[in-house]
Amino acid sequence: MGVSIVAAAAVFFVVAGGLLYLIIVYNELVRLRNDNDRAWANIDVLLKQRHDELTKLLDVTKGYEGNRPHTSCRLTKTGRRRFLDYLAVLERLVRDAAKAAGKEDARAARLGILPT
Repeated sequence: MGVSIVAAAAVFFVVAGGLLYLIIVYNELVRLRNDNDRAWANIDVLLKQRHDELTKLLDVTKGYEGNRPHTSCRLTKTGRRRFLDYLAVLERLVRDAAKAAGKEDARAARLGILPT
């Protein structure tokens, strides 16, 4: 009688442990599905924002020239201003990098190291 109770208890704990494991795995899969859905929703929002921003910067016209479709893109005034601001940042970056490289060359020359 004592052995059958131990065996029954062992079977109970194995079955209970298996069920607990399945519940945990199922909950983890549901959490992953929800995280995936949330990530795709975030991507969708970002793409819509990007589209709204692009319509402020570009003027796209679609039409036909003869039988062939023709699409043309032009920068709007806002787009041109933002592009020129971007170019100014790039020029400043190149100028700063060149200045930093000149300082490095001067240091290397003082130390007698030839720049490569």
